[in-house]
Amino acid sequence: DESVDLEGCSASQRDSDGDGVMDSEDQCSLTDPGTSVNAEGCGGYQVDSDEDGVNDEIDQCPGTIAGTFVSTVGCSLSQIDIDGDGIDDAADLCPGTIDGAEVDLNGCSPDQRDSDEDGVTDIADICPHTIAESFVDANGCALDQKDSDNDGIPDANDAFPNDPDETKDTDNDGVADGEDYFPNDATMSRADQAESQSWILYVLLFVVGSIAVGLFFTRSSSSKTSKDDSVISDELFQQALPAEYLQEMADISSPEQDQWVDDDGVNWYRQPDGSVMYFDTISNEWKAN
Repeated sequence: DESVDLEGCSASQRDSDGDGVMDSEDQCSLTDPGTSVNAEGCGGYQVDSDEDGVNDEIDQCPGTIAGTFVSTVGCSLSQIDIDGDGIDDAADLCPGTIDGAEVDLNGCSPDQRDSDEDGVTDIADICPHTIAESFVDANGCALDQKDSDNDGIPDANDAFPNDPDETKDTDNDGVADGEDYFPNDATMSRADQAESQSWILYVLLFVVGSIAVGLFFTRSSSSKTSKDDSVISDELFQQALPAEYLQEMADISSPEQDQWVDDDGVNWYRQPDGSVMYFDTISNEWKAN
């Protein structure tokens, strides 16, 4: 038996909130008049079907996974796509994509992504795949990626990146090797510089030459004097000398190896030219051997 109210009506016979669902089946009492309700007598503002904390009346994202953080309209990031690029916000690394822009799996259009991380977006980057941390220009190109003068040599290796006819400057003097008279000397590069400094070389050569000539004549004069002295000395030795003074004179005026006395008592003398003479005691003269 059902209990009845003062008017004799049981719960299955009355609809207290007038929502069309008898009180015995109504899970949401006091529903506002005129509210559309479900079979349990509940209006949208009275239920939270996905239990995300947002009632069904304002929940724009039904079926939210339990425990997921949602916005005020009951949507988690995986349920919305604010920029409308086809990538839900949970996976979209580039929010705010322009309408109609082509995007990658990360939700990024060319004007939003920087694939080589050089600081220049892909849409403006004409040099993709730049090495990490390389210095680049406004076009996203490092020196080893561009050839400003189109000479086939990357700017990184081109001493003259804006001159297609020159690439090398060995001595780093700012003058191309092809125009540098002295490609290995940073102090000179032009022919007139060499000419202006060549007088120093000429002076040095003149001084050295003068010294050499002076030494030559000095040695020649000395040699002639020595030769004359030798001739005079030979003539003196060829004169008759007393035998008793010969040995004494030999010991004083001649080296031991140039004059000597053999076992027979004969005095010998070796001249500067290598010839040998002996002293004849009979004629008192030096004679050739």
